[in-house]
Amino acid sequence: MAATTSSSPVIYATNVGMPYRAPHTCNTFPKYKYDSPNYKRAAIPHRKGLATPTKRPVLYPVTMYNGRELRKHGEVTNVDTHAFDFVENFPTNVTDWNDPEQIYNIYLDEVAALIKEKVPGANHPGSHVLIFDHAMRSGGKGLKELQKENEESPWQGYAGIVHSDATVRSIHTRAKDQILGTNETEVKYGGKLPKCWGEVKPSYEWQRKLFRSETDDHNSPEGEGGEHMIINVWRPIKPVHQWGLAVLDGRSMKQGDVHPTTINKFDNSPGGRTAGKLKTESKVKDLKGDTVPIRYGEVLTPLPDPKHRWVYYPKMQPKEALLLKIFDSRRDGRVRNGCHTAFRDPTGPNVHRHSIEVRCLVTLPPQSKLAKM
Repeated sequence: MAATTSSSPVIYATNVGMPYRAPHTCNTFPKYKYDSPNYKRAAIPHRKGLATPTKRPVLYPVTMYNGRELRKHGEVTNVDTHAFDFVENFPTNVTDWNDPEQIYNIYLDEVAALIKEKVPGANHPGSHVLIFDHAMRSGGKGLKELQKENEESPWQGYAGIVHSDATVRSIHTRAKDQILGTNETEVKYGGKLPKCWGEVKPSYEWQRKLFRSETDDHNSPEGEGGEHMIINVWRPIKPVHQWGLAVLDGRSMKQGDVHPTTINKFDNSPGGRTAGKLKTESKVKDLKGDTVPIRYGEVLTPLPDPKHRWVYYPKMQPKEALLLKIFDSRRDGRVRNGCHTAFRDPTGPNVHRHSIEVRCLVTLPPQSKLAKM
C-alpha cells in the first residue's frame, strides 16, 4: 500500500494506512472474571463481537484530510459536532515536562481553564471539570532512553490502533464507579486531588449530586445531577514530525453501541496500562474501603468503514492542542464520540513524537438548567 498526494489542498494524502482492529478478532469472547468488588454492580456484560485482539492491527487505506486546510475553507470544528476540536493557541507556563509538580501545579489548571472555554456547557455554574488522569507518550528508541533515565519514568508508548477510551456503557461506569467511586485520582497525584475539583470529593453524596439516573446505557442508582462526558486534551511538547494523532470525525461514525469493543485491564498508575500487573500493592480503595487492585475498561475499537472521515493537523506545534470527546452520556442527537490513533505519516521522517494528554470528566447540570444559558 503506497500513499499518494492529492492536488486538492484539503486532502493531505490518499491510501494512508490506518491501523484498524482486525475483523477476525470479533468472533471470540474474552476470558476473565469480574472479581473486583467495586465493579460487581457495574460489570460489563459478555456479548458477541467483544474480544481482546491478539494480533497487530491491520492497515486499511483511507483518505486523510488536512485539518489546517479545512479551517482555511471555513470548516468549524466542535466537540459536539465533530467529537474533536483544534486549538491553535494554547500557551503554557510549564518549563519542564519531566517535573510532576509543574504538571500538577501549573498544567492541570491550564487544561481545566481550556475545557471551560472550549467545551460547550463546561463553564456553566452547575458544571464541574474533574481532571482524573494524564499520560506522557513517546515511542521507539526515544521512549526506551527516557525510561532508562528514571526507573519510575512517566513516559509510555502510544496506541497504534483506532480507538476511543470508553463505550456507551463504560462511560458511566468509569465516571461514576472509578472517578467518583474510588480514591484512584488521589493515589495518582500523591494523595491529593487536582485543584479543579474544588469541593467535589469521591463520595456517594457527590455521585448523587452529579449523575442522573441511567436506564438505557447502564443501570445506576437515582441521582439529582445531569449528564457527563470525558474529554481528552492532547498536545505535543515538541514539534510533531511523525506518529502524530489522527482524529476520526464523529459525524462519519454510527453513533451508539454498534462497534466491536475490547476489555483491557488497567492498573492505578497515571495514564498507563500494565495488563493489571501491579509493581506494588494497590493503594486504591472504593467507597466501602475495599481494595481495588485493577479495573476493567471497555474500549471502543471500530472496524474499518469507507464512510469514516479522517482528519490530521500536520506538523503540530507545542502551542497547539486537540480536544477529543471520548464519550458523552447525552442521547439528544449530538455526536457522542469519535476515535483517534497514532499513525505512520507517509510524508514524514522516521522520528517519534513527544506528547501529553490529560483526561477530564465534565459533569453537566440537568438539561433544563443547561438550556437556560
